Formats: sequence, structure tokens, C-alpha cells
Amino acid sequence: MPVTKVPPMRPRTALPLAIGGCLAMAAAVGIGRFLYTPALPLMGAEAGLGPQAAGWVASANFAGYLAGALIAALPGFSARARAWMAAALALSALTTALMAATHAPLAWALLRFAGGMASAFVLVFASALVTARLKAGGQGQLTSVHFAGVGLGIFLSALIASPWLVPDDGWRQIWLIGGGATVLALVAVLTLVPPTRGLPPHPAPPGESPSGLTRLVIAYGCLGLGYVITATFIVAILRESAGVVGDRRTGA
Repeated sequence: MPVTKVPPMRPRTALPLAIGGCLAMAAAVGIGRFLYTPALPLMGAEAGLGPQAAGWVASANFAGYLAGALIAALPGFSARARAWMAAALALSALTTALMAATHAPLAWALLRFAGGMASAFVLVFASALVTARLKAGGQGQLTSVHFAGVGLGIFLSALIASPWLVPDDGWRQIWLIGGGATVLALVAVLTLVPPTRGLPPHPAPPGESPSGLTRLVIAYGCLGLGYVITATFIVAILRESAGVVGDRRTGA
């Protein structure tokens, strides 16, 4: 069977595609996973979320992310990658906004679990769509724009939770603004990442040796274990440390 040749992609066409991927990553991964970090101190002070419950809610999100990554890797999902990406972004927006609708730690944990699954789906399918098309069109260097979305989303999470946007009792506003921002990102992503037509299947990378893959999984797992506590609780830790961070109202 002859291989279909993909014409080179012009930068003016490739850049919007990369920006679409960037926005998908920013919304689902940057906001969907990391908005909990700056919201946590206010949820503890105003919604009664204690340290133990906060840990369980965070763990539920990571468990959902793991489950979503494993499910997204199953055969059959990649055929409708754009549809799954869009559905996962919509789920991320919904679960983020619904965090404002309850005070129950169990409900928060379930929402964060579903949000974690949505984050993983977007990461897998948006990356597959965007990076494959950029590489096939000779614009592989723009994949850096796509993956920069995670950092952009973390920055936006901090901005959403800043005193300039929400009052001292505004933990609900943080989640509502995050959900609204994700809806806007979904609209932009659907515009900037059009359906794929006429592209050949992206060739699978050569297989790793079992021992090499095992070492990679162990190393990456240790990396995650090392960062996950501080990445989730760093804001709460700083606010609990006397003399490190002052009053939220005055900034003193």
C-alpha cells in the first residue's frame, strides 16, 4: 500500500494548531489539576477542609489521572481523538466549576477524581493530535508551544486565585472562574485544532526493551513522588509558616 505524502505545513497554519494544543494543556492540566493548590488555603480556612481530608482529595485527583492515562492508552480511543479531547475538556470545566457547589470532602474527592481522568485524556489525545500533525507537516519544533501550556495553566491558576480577582472568602469564585476559563479554552481549541483529514497514521515509535521501560517507569515514579506533595501543598505550607507570608488582605 503506498504511503500518502503529507505536504509541508506553513508556519502560519502550524502556529494556530500549536496554540490550540497549548490552550488545551493549559485548561485541562494547568488549571484542571493545579488550581487546587492556590485554592486549598481558602478552602481550609473558609470551607473547613482539614489537612487529612485535603490529602485524600488531592490523592483522588492523582488516582483519576492515573486511571485516565491507562484508559486512554487502550485500543480504539485514538480513532476519535478530537472528540475525546473535546469531551474531556468539557468534563474538566464541569468538574472544576462544581467544586464550588459543595462542602463535602467526599464530593470534592469524586469531582477531583473525574477531573484527573479528564486531564489525562486531554494530555494524551491533544498531544497525539497536535504533535503528530506538526511533525508530519515539518513543524516539529512547535511542539514546545503545545507543551508550554502546562506552565501557562499553572500561571493562570495562580492568577485566578490572586487577591486582585477574588475576595478573602472567595474560594467558590476560584473554582467558578477556573471552570469558565476552561469553557473558553474549549471553544478556542475546537477552532484552532480542526478535524484531521487526509493524514496518514502516525508511525508508532520503536518498542522499548522491557528492562529499559521498567527503569523509566521507576525513575518517573520517583520524580512524581518527590514533587507531588510540595506541588500540591506549597501554598498551604507557606501560609501556615509564620513570618513567611503575610496577611492576604494587606500583603504585609
